[in-house]
Amino acid sequence: MKNAAFDIFILTMCRWDDVYSSTIFSLAKELSKTHRVFYIDHPFTLKDFISKYRTPRIQTRKQALLKRTHIYRKIEGLPENFTVVTPGLTLSINALPEGKLYNFLSTINDRIVKQCIRQTILDYGVKDFVFINSFDPYYCRSLPTTIQPVLHVYQSTDDISQEKYIARHGIRLEQEALQKAGLNIATSRELTRKLSEQGLKIHYLPNAANFDLFHLSVSNKYEVPTEIKEVWDTQTYRHIVGYIGDISSLRIDFGLIEYLAKAMPEKLFVFIGKKQCTDEELQPLPNLLFIPPKPIEQLPAYLQYFDCCIIPFLCNTLTRSIYPLKLNEYLSAGKPVVSTPFSEDIRMFGQIAHLTNSPVEFALAIQDEISENNETKAIARIEVAKMNSWTVRAKELLRLIGKHLPFSQPNSTSYNEAFETIH
Repeated sequence: MKNAAFDIFILTMCRWDDVYSSTIFSLAKELSKTHRVFYIDHPFTLKDFISKYRTPRIQTRKQALLKRTHIYRKIEGLPENFTVVTPGLTLSINALPEGKLYNFLSTINDRIVKQCIRQTILDYGVKDFVFINSFDPYYCRSLPTTIQPVLHVYQSTDDISQEKYIARHGIRLEQEALQKAGLNIATSRELTRKLSEQGLKIHYLPNAANFDLFHLSVSNKYEVPTEIKEVWDTQTYRHIVGYIGDISSLRIDFGLIEYLAKAMPEKLFVFIGKKQCTDEELQPLPNLLFIPPKPIEQLPAYLQYFDCCIIPFLCNTLTRSIYPLKLNEYLSAGKPVVSTPFSEDIRMFGQIAHLTNSPVEFALAIQDEISENNETKAIARIEVAKMNSWTVRAKELLRLIGKHLPFSQPNSTSYNEAFETIH
């Protein structure tokens, strides 16, 4: 082969229309600036189709799922190079124990996804492609010689052993995927270290942020979001402390949140995300405001009104493997950040974010960060975020891919052009 031109197929656990923007979706959007990207949605099962039939996610895909027509989708606002591909319905088999039946049905599921890839190759005239499996080792456990990529990449984005449902088969299948891939990447230092214990070379490629989007909370002026305005119309709070992401007992320190809310009744604590806890787990308090998940494009308007951002994670085995997406989103907006020191990755930001796991010190840190905030500090945070954008990460990923392709060197003209295009 004379050059390094290739398309990119991405199979991922994250669908393009998930409430939250994911690591791989963010990378895929950047990669599509220089390469054709075929983003294969995590397959819907027959069980999903029946139980969620009336939801927009199923209805908008119904023809693709049932008739195998309209399987390709272009997303408004994304490059023409970005194509979403919807596989056919698969079987729900995760509840089955490991064994012959699981393996047989897994083969059927695999055949459905492989046929989707094969059809895409034919329809778009794909010749050479890089295949990226992002944390979805349940599908495409092997690819036939008729649709072999020039490079197989596996990306780990979380500690699969700590998620009870996916760990059932995920631990074993992820090990298989790592063994078969020609390039393995992980999003946190702990994941990189843990997966490297299997004797494999794992490359560290951390999470980042959509800098341009979240920086809009600095450059644009937004109206006060309705949910916040409604509270302000009835109560007087001096400052807003905010968090963006799911509120789950697996990651969030509910005891810390309750302490903060009670210790600082003059502050409104705003949480934007799916609330996955009961009143017994997290006591309702008048200055705790929970807002359902919002499309990523709407978040800068909320972030603009946060005086301080927090990451109140537990320090446990699961969070030890997390590089939080939200950190660089907060920094892109120039906001002060107070966090627990849950992972090595967050501790790397100790000079720009205030880290403590003591409830008393956490409360004091919030107060200090708000009272001592200034333009110089905001600019410093923004500069750190610029170095951790998805644009930068896409460059790093392309360099890694270039080094592992069998037919080219990373300094070839075509790669340099791709790096210059993503800027």
